Amino acid sequence: MTTAQAPVLTTAQVAAFGSAQIAAIGTAQLTLLTTAEIAAIAPVALAALTTAQVAALTTAQAPALTTAQVASFGTAQAAALTTADLAQLHTAQIASLSSADVAALSTAGLLALTTAQLPALTTGDIRALTTAQAASLTTAQMPVLTTAQVAAFGSAQANAIGTAQLALLTTAQIAALSIIAMAGLTTAQIAALTTAQASALTTAQVASFGTSQAGALTTADLAALTTAQVASLSSASVAALGTAGLLALTTAQLPALTTGDIRALTTAQVASLTTAQMPTLTTAQTASLGSAQVGAIGTAQLALLTTAEIAALATVAMAGLTTAQAAALTTAQASALTTAQVASLGTAQAGALTTADLAALTTSQIAHLSSADVAALGTAGLLALTTAQLPALTTGDIRALTTAQVASLTTAQAPVLTTAQVAALGSAQIGAIGTAQFALLTTAEIAAIATVAMAGLTTVQVAALTTAQTSALATAQIASFGNTQAGALTTADLAALTTAQVASLSSASVAALGTAGLLALTTAQLPSLTTADIRALTTAQVAALTTAQAPLLTTAQTAALGAAQIGAIGTAQFALLTTAQIAAIATVALAGMGTADVVGLTTAQISAFTSMQFMALTTAQVATISSTQLAALTTREVAAFTTAQLPALTTAALAGFGTAETSALTSHEITALLTAQLNAMSTADFAALTSAQVAAFTTPQIQGLDNAHFLALFH
Repeated sequence: MTTAQAPVLTTAQVAAFGSAQIAAIGTAQLTLLTTAEIAAIAPVALAALTTAQVAALTTAQAPALTTAQVASFGTAQAAALTTADLAQLHTAQIASLSSADVAALSTAGLLALTTAQLPALTTGDIRALTTAQAASLTTAQMPVLTTAQVAAFGSAQANAIGTAQLALLTTAQIAALSIIAMAGLTTAQIAALTTAQASALTTAQVASFGTSQAGALTTADLAALTTAQVASLSSASVAALGTAGLLALTTAQLPALTTGDIRALTTAQVASLTTAQMPTLTTAQTASLGSAQVGAIGTAQLALLTTAEIAALATVAMAGLTTAQAAALTTAQASALTTAQVASLGTAQAGALTTADLAALTTSQIAHLSSADVAALGTAGLLALTTAQLPALTTGDIRALTTAQVASLTTAQAPVLTTAQVAALGSAQIGAIGTAQFALLTTAEIAAIATVAMAGLTTVQVAALTTAQTSALATAQIASFGNTQAGALTTADLAALTTAQVASLSSASVAALGTAGLLALTTAQLPSLTTADIRALTTAQVAALTTAQAPLLTTAQTAALGAAQIGAIGTAQFALLTTAQIAAIATVALAGMGTADVVGLTTAQISAFTSMQFMALTTAQVATISSTQLAALTTREVAAFTTAQLPALTTAALAGFGTAETSALTSHEITALLTAQLNAMSTADFAALTSAQVAAFTTPQIQGLDNAHFLALFH
């Protein structure tokens, strides 16, 4: 068929052509067919067109093809369409291309599609596009894609889209990208998103971000996200934002982060939080911070946390607080700490609290400080505690105080210690209390001091005790006094002691009182001294006993006096001893009695001596007995004279012998008398001697008698 014949064929004739006949038509003849003849070719016959014939179609013939004819195209035929032909196709023809045909189009073929034609591609066509085709889409074509077409993109196709083209997608198109397609986006594509596009992302799309994709978001994009979008970021994505990304979040966005997101933050991110961001954290977010994260918060930022946020910090996270952070806490924040948080503080943290913070703590918070923490407060920290707070310290806390801390207690603080707290103080701590402070302790506090702690009392402290404090001491406390402590008691304090307290003083303590101390004891107190106490008295103390004190010694106390102590009693005091006291003096102690004491004995006193006491008198003591004293002796006492004692009696004293005393002399005593003593006796006494007594006279005694006594003896 010639080029002249082809155009004159009727449409019916053309429609009658079979596939073989169509394939046989030369390209030159084919191009001369009218648009009506082209449209008349049967679809089954059209399938026989060669790629050369398809390529030969004119721009007038291509638009004349029916949708059925276009739909019958094979992939090779579709690929053979020229860009000019493609550009002339109607949207219905474009839509009738099979997905395989669309994929067979060259990148040039896809580029040939106009902005009016491109939306005619089906979602299947879009899914069939090669990555090369997707990558070839122009900046003019990209924005005309329908949301359905965009939603049909796969991950590889999305990945192939140029950044310039992606940036031209409308917010609706961006929101239409499937989760699968989102996974294909590169970090460069993410970074190319506009703030409008970023804010158009669905929460599902945001949630699908990988860490590298999230990290690629610009700070401008991040700031444009809604709170819902921020909340949908995965915890790993939030961590991937880095410090710059976290800083980009507004104060409205930051509270949208989940607790999981907060836990995922790096310490660098936490450290980067601004003073504007920090106060906007929710209590739930604050509660989710770990110890390392808490430790990373800047001091300026920490100081801006609300009291609710501070109270929300987990106790395990409190361990991360640095000393600088602890010191930066405001008084409002410090008082907002829970008791569990306070209990979790380490010694370094507790020691870093400012005095203002400590003073702001509640008594309940104070009570929850560990004993180690209390010790770590130092002297300044302890001084900062108010009189209302100090009693809240536990006994364990008190035991943990350093001596320096105890020494720093003020005159206002010392009196408010509870009795239980005072009872917990050790000896070194007691010794560290200032004298001014010690003097202000209540009587109940004084009585609460442990007996083992009493050993720590300094002599200065003891001397500073008030009479009320001294009288409040328990007997066990007094019994624990050392010698120097007892010796430091003032005379006023001693006079204030009860008899039970005096009785509890150790013997060494009594001796340590000295003469002034013993003189301070009242007549009511002195009898309370034990016999051991009496034995422990120095001779100086005994010598210092007043005329009022000496007569008040009990017979047991008197009996406990040794010879040196008896000898130390003043003659005036000795003369005031009762007959019961005289009779109680131990026989071994009588040797200490001075001759002046014997001379000063009253007739009642000397007659109170027991036989054993008389026998214990030394010859020197006997030699001082006066006639008046001798006259007061009972026959029992006279009979008690030893043969060694009788010769010591003076002749003047013997003048005091009456007939009763003379009659009481034993034969041995008669034999022991000197002739001078016999001659000093009255003749009346001689006349009263019994025959047994006379028979006891020795020859020298008889020979020595003067005439008057001889005659009286043998009348």
